[in-house]
Amino acid sequence: MMNRFVIASTACALVLAGCGSSSLPSLTTGSLFPSEKKKTDIGPPPDDPTTRAVHVGVTVARAQKCGYYFDPQKVRSNFLATEAQRNTSPETLKKLETSFDFARNRVAQQIATNPAYCNADRTATIKRDLNRYLAGDFTAPKRKQVAANSGGIFGNVDTDDKPDKFDPSGIYDSILGSSENNSGSAQTY
Repeated sequence: MMNRFVIASTACALVLAGCGSSSLPSLTTGSLFPSEKKKTDIGPPPDDPTTRAVHVGVTVARAQKCGYYFDPQKVRSNFLATEAQRNTSPETLKKLETSFDFARNRVAQQIATNPAYCNADRTATIKRDLNRYLAGDFTAPKRKQVAANSGGIFGNVDTDDKPDKFDPSGIYDSILGSSENNSGSAQTY
């Protein structure tokens, strides 16, 4: 009788010890209900110097393609002066010049042969960004938040996909075979 009590007490203690913080992988309420820290939300775009240089260079190339009247070299020098005021090292400033020039030249080459590039949406975005840069605001533009379909159980509930139309003529085709083979012949089951 005493042995059963000792064994039951030991088993109970081991089970309760397993509920504590253990380095062993186990199923806990923390794994069932993840905390907010584990979620990866899309935040604002990175606003580091290289990202800013690329954005400004791309916008300058796009604005030139769409015929905006401005001095691209002045935008470049104002950008680099702004970065120098942020206590950017001389080595980093040289990299920013290279990033700006590379982005500007690469995008200019890619869009040069596209005559339909300057549509209404693009020109509105270019105008907005170029005006900010001409005013001295070289922060990276804000991203558009797009909700992604996770594809879960109810992932397609809110989509505009319409189901296929119901075709009653083919209901029994899978059971009886194709309708061509069964035309005029009676089958018994």
